[in-house]
Parts: sequence; C-alpha cells; structure tokens
Amino acid sequence: MDLLLIITILTLLLLLLSLLLIYSKVYRKTLGRLSFVLILFAMLSFPHYSIIRQESQALLSVDLNTVSTVFLVTWITTAICLLIGIFFRFGVKIEDESDMYMN
Repeated sequence: MDLLLIITILTLLLLLLSLLLIYSKVYRKTLGRLSFVLILFAMLSFPHYSIIRQESQALLSVDLNTVSTVFLVTWITTAICLLIGIFFRFGVKIEDESDMYMN
C-alpha cells in the first residue's frame, strides 16, 4: 500500500506539472481556463483516488490488471501533456523562423 501511494502521488504531481506547463503558455490566462485545467486534473486523478481508497479500506480486492490499466492510461496522458507543454514552451514562432531564413 505504501509503495502504491508513493507512486500515485508522484504520478499525479507529474501530471499536474505537465498540465500547468501547458497552462503557462496559454495566450490569455483566464479563470475559466485555469478551472478547465483543474477540472481536467481532477477527472484524470479520480481513478487513482478510487483505487487508493479501495485498497486502504479493503472494500474490494483490487485486481492488478485494474491498477496497471489506470497507471498506463495516466502515464500515457501525462506523456502526451508533457510533450505538448514542451512543444509550446520551446516551439519556434513563425515570425522568428522567417527571420532566420532572410539572411
């Protein structure tokens, strides 16, 4: 249980950081867009919360396939969000690219 909790916390922190990286490069930062990012994070972290809750209260025996599927989906989503955030962060703007080829 302790190892599962630690891995879950680290996974969710990485997901939150990747979503905030995308939000940091949004052109107009409004409260609605921030709330969308937080709602998206809550939706993606809910399966982890339910698995941790089931394991801690021993309500149901959680199958390893269920745990691995939840982590696989979250890690794929985190990787996609992180790649999008890195692309937005270090992407070359069109104006800068046209200036490079002028010389």
